[in-house]
Amino acid sequence: YATPAEELSRGEQQRVSIARAVANFPEILLADEPSGNLDPETTALVMDLFHEHNRRGATILIATHDRSLYQATSHRMIELRYGRLRTEPAEAVDNVALPGTAVLPSLTAVEEA
Repeated sequence: YATPAEELSRGEQQRVSIARAVANFPEILLADEPSGNLDPETTALVMDLFHEHNRRGATILIATHDRSLYQATSHRMIELRYGRLRTEPAEAVDNVALPGTAVLPSLTAVEEA
């Protein structure tokens, strides 16, 4: 199909963006509000896709306000609140990646305050 991007709905644009992001199986995937314009069913499919990529060794970093995306996961969660990083469950700050470093592989959700 040759539909111009501006003619797609927000949800369609979001799905295309996610498809493009995962198409080449990147080692690191940054997802900013990946469920922003998606219905619950599509959100679940996207999260399943992210979990599958993580299972294959990719690191997935998700920035979101939607706690349901990560509450039921056993993966590490880092919360950024008022300019401070906090890990869930409570871990030593030494386990948090410092600027210019990375903690690999993991599926991490960052909740924005």
